[in-house]
Formats: sequence, C-alpha cells, structure tokens
Amino acid sequence: MALLVRTNGGWLLSHEIFLESVYRNLHCCVQANIPDIVIETIHSEEKYISCNTVGLTTCCLKSDVQLQIRCDGTLGACSNIAIDSKNHENILIAKPKKDMFGIRTPFLMDSAARKIAELKTRSEEPQKREESKAEKVSLHLKSFKPKEEYISKTTIEIVQQGFVINQFHLEPITSEEWLQNNSSARNFVKRLNSYAAIAKDMCMPSISSEAKELEAMQCGLENRLVEYTGSYPCILTHDRKTFVLPPNSSFLWSDITTLDVFISTGKKFDVILMDPPWENKSVKRKKGYPVVANEKLCDLPVPHLAKPGTLVLVWSTNNDNQISFIKNQLFPHWSVHHCADWYWVKVTQKGEPVYPFGNRHKKPYENLIIGRFLVDSHDMESFQLVEDDKVLVSVPSAVHSHKPPLSEVLKSYLPEGAKGLELFARYLLPHWTSCGNEVLKLQNIECFEPIFTTVEESEN
Repeated sequence: MALLVRTNGGWLLSHEIFLESVYRNLHCCVQANIPDIVIETIHSEEKYISCNTVGLTTCCLKSDVQLQIRCDGTLGACSNIAIDSKNHENILIAKPKKDMFGIRTPFLMDSAARKIAELKTRSEEPQKREESKAEKVSLHLKSFKPKEEYISKTTIEIVQQGFVINQFHLEPITSEEWLQNNSSARNFVKRLNSYAAIAKDMCMPSISSEAKELEAMQCGLENRLVEYTGSYPCILTHDRKTFVLPPNSSFLWSDITTLDVFISTGKKFDVILMDPPWENKSVKRKKGYPVVANEKLCDLPVPHLAKPGTLVLVWSTNNDNQISFIKNQLFPHWSVHHCADWYWVKVTQKGEPVYPFGNRHKKPYENLIIGRFLVDSHDMESFQLVEDDKVLVSVPSAVHSHKPPLSEVLKSYLPEGAKGLELFARYLLPHWTSCGNEVLKLQNIECFEPIFTTVEESEN
C-alpha cells in the first residue's frame, strides 16, 4: 500500500501507490437519485429502494455493493438510491493522474527556475551519478537548529533507502525540467479547481438568494452522513457529477458545525485526524480559502467523539504559535494529552526536499502533533507508546493540503478494526469517515485515469 520503507527514524510513503491500490477492482454501478415518487420495480434492471422515516436506507444488488445514507433527522427524508445492475459485469481500475504527483523539481518561482535552467544549459561539466543519492538531499547543516538537523539527516537516510528500491529517479534534474518548473502539476491543479467550480455552479440555483437559502438548495448529498459499505470501490454518480468511493468509507459533506450527527447516533472513533485551515496573514491577503479561528477549533466536540485512548492528530505548519496553541490550549481543552511530534518531509521525484532545509521562510516539512484522549494522564501506560520525532517522507500531491494517508503507519498504535474520523477532509479513506465542505473534491473522476477491463481480465 502506501508504506514503502520503514527505518528507525520513520517511513517512506507513496500517496500515488496507495491510491492505485485502493481503486483496483472499481465497480461502476451506483447512482444516487432523488425521484419525485418512490419506485420499486422487481423485474426492471434499475431498482429504486426508498428510505424510511428512521433515516436509514440500504440498497443492495449483491453483498459486495451496497450504499447506506443516514440523516440527522432535521433535513427531511433521505435521498433514494438507484442502482444500475447492467454495469455489474464491468469493473474499472482507476489510477490517479500522473500530473497530480508530478513534482520533478524543488518549488521555485518561474524566474528563479529559468535562471537555473540557463546556467545548467551553459555548463558543460558532466554530473556525477554517484552524487545523486546522498548529495541530492544533504544540504549545508551548519546553520540548522537541532530539530531541523535531525529531520534533515533522517530524511537523507530514508531517501537513500528509496533509491535502493528505485522509488526515486537517479538522473540529475535537466535544464528542461527546471524550465518546466512543475508546470504539468500546476496545470492539473488549475484544471481541477476549474472543474470543481463548474460542478459547484451546476448544483447551485442560478437566481440570487440569501446564503441560507443557497445552502438548503444544494445538490442533495450535502449535510447527510453517507456510508458506503461495499468491499470494493465504486463510482457514485449524482446530479451530473461523478465521484469515486473507496471501500467501506463514509462522508459528511458539510462544515464542522454539523458534527452533532455523530453524537446523536452515538458514533465514537479510535483515531481523529484534522488539518485545520489555520488563520495566517498570507491566506487573509490572498483570500484563498475560508479559515477557522483558534477559538472555533476549541468548540469541536472531540471529547464526545472519542473513546478512552483515542489518538488525536492535528496537522500544523511551522508556525510556533500554532504548535504552542495545539499543545498548550487545544489539547488540554479536549482532555487530550500530548504524546509525540512527527514531521512530514516533502521531496521531489528525484529525492530532493521541495524547499532547502535551513530556509528561513519556507520549510520542506509540516508538523503532525499527536495526543491521546484521556481523562487522567496516568492512563497513558495502558496504551501503546507513540514514538516521538518520527519522519514521514513522500512526494507530495500538487493539490494544496492533500496530505499523505496515515492508516498504515498508525496501525500499530490502534486497536484491531479501528475506526477513523478526519475533519476538514478533502478526500476519502477506506474504513474512515471524512467530514468537510470539500470532502469529495479529490474523489472527482477528473482526478483519475480510468482503465476499463472485465472481471475475467482482472482475475487473470
């Protein structure tokens, strides 16, 4: 799956390989519908099964393909589900588009990348192949702080193991690659954002209305807890939009103010992960996306969603104020006891950090702050120790805040069959429930390169 290399200091992950493994044997069969009347046809290829007043609908053509929709009871009846059985003999292998992870060079402004390309073109000195393994990532450590020096050295060790298994390209960066400056990856993001905006317009009314009226008139999957319980991934088509769902996944397409649906149904989780849209000057200046104030994060009902010992993980940038807020205010407010700090280092397909270590303004890594929900800190001994200062290394997605999957590296710290909840999520995971107002953005069929095949072909 995602875990390629394990060392004493951390792990090498591949988000791309993880997605390829999740979306094999994809069943193209589920269509969400909201018909005006309830239809149940026994002899037809298409079958609508109505939901009942309890708020639970199970639609099933065979044991491996079923969809449940659960509502919180305040938004009216649930959507009906239509399943087209004619497509059951066809399955799909979906791979993420290569451009999504097409990070060939470190992150630079176009002007800086052009200068490097020009210098490289003029230079006729051949690159030494032996230097490409260690020297790609071994930058000058003389001005590093102890933490950053540790992260850098651990990253070098992990990347060197990545070269052993041919996960990284040995060839040095060419002048053409510098000139391109990851343009394919950046263009992919532009296309994805453009498609997402069009899809949003398609399900919003064309007339002007108040914000609350707009929210109420959205597509129908919003503000509902949707649970896909099939053991194979599938395609969900709804209102002229197509999404890919991983097996045994659930989602709440809404903002964090609707988490009461989990409390009312008594759902609790073994691990809660979140990647908050932190307030910062750059985002406010660019108005790139809505942010959440620190005090609003304190209002999240984490204690009501957690079991004793639940792992709580919060992504943070390298802002010292953010990290201090998580450890000294947010975690104590939730009765979460701090366990460990991990670091996600982003590298190119050639094993280089996307920013130099030691850079004053941009770091090549982000922080993952980890704690356990415990009423009494003395209960910590009852649970598996979470090692501190672990380093996760991977080629990042070109999409902003598309974090690597953590299921495999967390497995040893969680009970068997653990259930996870991700808040502020932008994509779905098997055996996890994801919540966010962009929760299906990266489930969009536009993110995948589908290869159709038949059941017989896939079994050979």
